[in-house]
Amino acid sequence: MSDDVPTSKPPLLRSDRTPLYWMGGMLAALVLAPMAFRGWLPVPPCLLRKVAGIPCPLCGGTRCMMALSCMHWGQAICLNPLVAAVFALVVVWAFLWLVEKISGGSWLAPFTAKAGAKIRWPLLLAVLLLNWFFVLWMKVV
Repeated sequence: MSDDVPTSKPPLLRSDRTPLYWMGGMLAALVLAPMAFRGWLPVPPCLLRKVAGIPCPLCGGTRCMMALSCMHWGQAICLNPLVAAVFALVVVWAFLWLVEKISGGSWLAPFTAKAGAKIRWPLLLAVLLLNWFFVLWMKVV
């Protein structure tokens, strides 16, 4: 005897929800950054800046998120372009994920393929170093 109860979950619940988790983290950062900037949340100082006297690659990230929360896009990019770019990429990723789940298409398949895995880490390291040089050059922190 078989029950005619479907065992599969709806498409929004069936697959990996990583983009939604990242988007939730970004939204939390947008809410918490102004609170941290005003001193309502304790934020530890940058360890590299404290020890070596130079900003780290992510210095200015809190102020960047604060600028993004006020929709000051140019200021956010000047404060830390990597944090602003990651924010934009996560928003696009979550949007494409949602469109993919609603339409049943496969918008993200080309971007999530494992073919370029060997290139990803050196590329990420290069982007992080370029961002660090930018932060050092701008001396915004």
